[in-house]
Amino acid sequence: GAAGDIEYKELLEFENEQLKQQVHCPIIKEKPKSVILIKCGHAFSREAIDKRIADRARKCPACNKAFSDYDIKPIYLTW
Repeated sequence: GAAGDIEYKELLEFENEQLKQQVHCPIIKEKPKSVILIKCGHAFSREAIDKRIADRARKCPACNKAFSDYDIKPIYLTW
């Protein structure tokens, strides 16, 4: 019925938001994650990491572990 349709739509909207959070950078929300810091495994947009480097803040925004240029690797999200 109509109530079931509303619940299903709300569930789809919730799942869609969860997927967006997994794909989008937590620092620059409109950018997708495109690099991973291999020392800790956290992923961000290239732009967010480039800004950290430019600001001489070479620590992971999520866990504060130090990283170097060699620790930044591209990731490729496929659908």
